[in-house]
Amino acid sequence: MARRLISFDNDDRSGLEQKAKEIAASMPEAVHQAVRQAQHADRKPMNEVLATTKGLWRKGDGLKYQLRVRREWR
Repeated sequence: MARRLISFDNDDRSGLEQKAKEIAASMPEAVHQAVRQAQHADRKPMNEVLATTKGLWRKGDGLKYQLRVRREWR
């Protein structure tokens, strides 16, 4: 894991300290969680993705097709 020195203004630091207390985590862990959350903020929940792709395969039973194609992997 790479280390980085990050500077926060007083308001941001206070907010981060408060958030760390709320989630019972250290300041570095609170930063890690915030970064991870920000990276995934634009991703749709899986149920939304599945709902938008449902029914795209129109050539019969998709599972049977997958099993047939994957036989060559054995």
